Formats: sequence, structure tokens, C-alpha cells
Amino acid sequence: MAFIHLKNMFVISFALLCIMEKSIAQHIGDNKRSTSQTTFRHDRENDYVNIGNRIFYRDRMVEDVDARSFKDLGNAYARDNWNAYYRGIKIKDVSPHSFQSLGWGYAKDSWNAYYRGIKIKDVSAPSFKILDEGYAKDSWNVYYRGNQIKDVSAPSFVLLGDGYSKDSWKVYYYGQEIKDATAFTFKYLGKGYAKDSWNEYYRGKKLD
Repeated sequence: MAFIHLKNMFVISFALLCIMEKSIAQHIGDNKRSTSQTTFRHDRENDYVNIGNRIFYRDRMVEDVDARSFKDLGNAYARDNWNAYYRGIKIKDVSPHSFQSLGWGYAKDSWNAYYRGIKIKDVSAPSFKILDEGYAKDSWNVYYRGNQIKDVSAPSFVLLGDGYSKDSWKVYYYGQEIKDATAFTFKYLGKGYAKDSWNEYYRGKKLD
């Protein structure tokens, strides 16, 4: 009886082992398929995809592109050995070998800077850098979403958070000057609130 009991236990254990091996193999296969699908979706999220040496941006084929040297730079920017692109559209008068995507819609090459594929006027490309929340600056000027902010002191310009910024003289909210705010004492408090020595503000507007 003991021998029969041990034999039955062996059969049951062997059956369980086979089931476990099959489950593990299926799990590995599912992981491989999942990884492949995730990679494809990730490529779609990066907007550009190479299909048979043809480059597509979303549902549109990119014209006159060198597929072999093509690189997706992220943030809808790309380049090959001859041109640079934004959302699949060729950018005019660009230096492709020095072209780089910076984030927040900005890019630059050795000579110019761009916002959403459009050249920014009178920019110093070597010193141009992005800050955050759509702001960027070079040695001389500050920009918000590609537009130069007038009469700003670039060396003293700082971000405060949640769209607020200031230089030594003025305060800004998403690129717009906050009239009569005192820059020296202006502080961001959080959740859209800010204050200076005389007033409180919410989302860039003075509170009564």
C-alpha cells in the first residue's frame, strides 16, 4: 500500500511539474509579445516610424528624406544627413549635423534656434538654452513659447514656479508682465499664489 501511495504521489508531482513548465513557457511568450507591442507603441508615441525605408510621421509620409541616416530626435523633431524636420515638415535653412532637440518645442543648430520648427529671430544659438514651462533664454534675451519677452534682463532672469518668473526689475506670469509687482520682494507661495511687499496674486492677477 505504501508503494502504491508513493507511486501516486510521484505521478501527481510529475503532472504538476509539467503544468508549471507549460505555464512558465506561456508567460515568457506573452512577455515577448508584450515587449514587442510596447516597443511598437513607443515608436508610435515618438511619432516617426520607418516602414520599408520610408519614413512616416503619424499618418503622413515624410518627403525627400534619407531613411538610412534618419534619426528621431524626440518632441516631433528629426534629422537626416541633409535636412531637419518638425512634425514631418522640412525646416528651412537648417544645419542638420549640429541640429538638436531641446524640449518644450525648442531646437537649435550651430547658427539658429527654433520653436515648433519656426526660426526664432535674432537669437544667439551658442548660448541658447531652455529653462522650463515654455521659457528659454540666451545671453541677451528671454523667450516664452518662441516669442521674445520685451525689456527683460536675461542674466538676472529666474523661474519661480507655476508660470511665474522675474528678473531684477519685473515679474512675469507665463511670459506676460505683472504690472506694478515688486520684483525684489516677489515670492511664489504655491498653488498659483504669490506675493510681494504690497500685494498678493493668484495666477498672475492681483487680489483685491
